[in-house]
Amino acid sequence: MYIYMLKSIRLTYLSAVLSAISLLLFNIPFCRYVAENAGGGFGGLCITASLILIMLAVNFVAFYLLLFFCRTVGKVLIAVTFILNSVSLYFIKEYGVILDEGMMSNVFNTTYSEAVSYYSVAAILYIVFTGIIPCVLLFLVKVRYGTWSEMGKSVGVSLLIVSMLVLANIPNRAWLSRQSTVLGGLALPWSYIVNSIGLGVNQAMQDRDEVFLPVATVTNDNKDVVVLVIGES
Repeated sequence: MYIYMLKSIRLTYLSAVLSAISLLLFNIPFCRYVAENAGGGFGGLCITASLILIMLAVNFVAFYLLLFFCRTVGKVLIAVTFILNSVSLYFIKEYGVILDEGMMSNVFNTTYSEAVSYYSVAAILYIVFTGIIPCVLLFLVKVRYGTWSEMGKSVGVSLLIVSMLVLANIPNRAWLSRQSTVLGGLALPWSYIVNSIGLGVNQAMQDRDEVFLPVATVTNDNKDVVVLVIGES
């Protein structure tokens, strides 16, 4: 019975475990930053707890949907993110980087020789213990995927929790706005995923051909008076 439970697990439990592992292995810098900058007292505790719970719930939904709809491909995608998370965590802890859009631009524009120079034995250990080993265990587990109804309930409850926590933190939106760049750059795997997409979108916008307006032509001899009221706020 123990061996069966070890090799077979419900998707709900597996997604929860993966979400907890992602928090404990890759998002300690995120949690530490929130705890150190949210302020003391009950308010700071509420912000810290809320952001941690939101991260757990969002990652749970992402893992659940990937595995439910993609099965083996979902496992591969999760494995890729775990390995990328381990690499990202190494650079965050060793070099204090924030994976914002500017940093992702540096990543995509670096050369092979420059990138290799940053790696060390510690980086390999990060990748092996926080990336590869969890991925191997993930592929060894047999998943009981459940029904569409179970999927709807699990995802629905998680999104409801996220919505409630977001609404509860509306009074803290000023603090969250000030810290958004750092928080977004530390939350793995969303930091490099979202900022890479944003970088690609901005690059595509810059690469668009410039379209000039047609040359203006005067169709009548009437004289018009135009008054421009320009203000600054």
